Amino acid sequence: TRATLLTEVAPGRYTCHDLLRSYAAELCETHDADRTAARRRIVDHYAQTAYAATVLLHGHIDAAVPDPPAAGVCVTAFTGPDDALAWFAAERPALHAALTLAADLNLDRHACHLARALFDILHRLGRWHDRPGTQQAAVAAARRLGDPLEEARAYRNLAVTLADLGRFDDAHRNLDTALDRSRDEPAGQAWTHYHRDLVYAIQGREADALAAALRAHRPVRAARGRRRPSHHAHQLRLAPGTAGRPRPRRRLPPAVPRPVPGTRRPVRRGEPAGPPRRLPPPRRGPRGRPRR
Repeated sequence: TRATLLTEVAPGRYTCHDLLRSYAAELCETHDADRTAARRRIVDHYAQTAYAATVLLHGHIDAAVPDPPAAGVCVTAFTGPDDALAWFAAERPALHAALTLAADLNLDRHACHLARALFDILHRLGRWHDRPGTQQAAVAAARRLGDPLEEARAYRNLAVTLADLGRFDDAHRNLDTALDRSRDEPAGQAWTHYHRDLVYAIQGREADALAAALRAHRPVRAARGRRRPSHHAHQLRLAPGTAGRPRPRRRLPPAVPRPVPGTRRPVRRGEPAGPPRRLPPPRRGPRGRPRR
């Protein structure tokens, strides 16, 4: 930094001039025979770390678990959600570059993982106009992989990014394509209906949003074969067009108290509960046995 070759743009983070970067790239092309392998390790590092940070921030997500990191790849460890969010904010430009690099190196599975991580974090950072491009890259990568489930996942995420920008017709067309790609997978159908619920909610079409949430729940119940709460069933307990507002609970009438042992009857509804009325002692016969 004293010779101005590097500039510390943030504590512990450095950048360099474009001319110096170009010169370093030329040296690598000339002298480094392992340059392609090094670029693959960079992409793997960002894909693995981005997935770990996304799970830490959002818990269960609609994404496939990546393969174990390759030899020589270091995955960043996080101390908590705040640490993961800070990493995303600092590495956002690098994640975009890694997504482009993954496509250039035909690392399509890595491209899908990177696009999935950017889908969440760009929304959280308020960079909504950057999201559709990342999901279009995921659609292209999934198509090259020939993986219909990954392609459906990318189309679902692309639909939500378009809905956030007010492009609802394009969003529903992408959801129709996602539903077609997942026609043989109940879980994929459920996720697609769930994302349509989100799109309807953004549109303000509350009745359609509730209907989509119901359709999201049915494939899961059919696949599990038992009544068990699911992620999609949670939507049914929320108001249509869910924005995190729970449906107001019905006000039930006060319950009738159970009979107190030793009393003639329970307290009637609306009657003030006073001291319990005791039964008179049982009448006894000549031999001391209680009479019925």
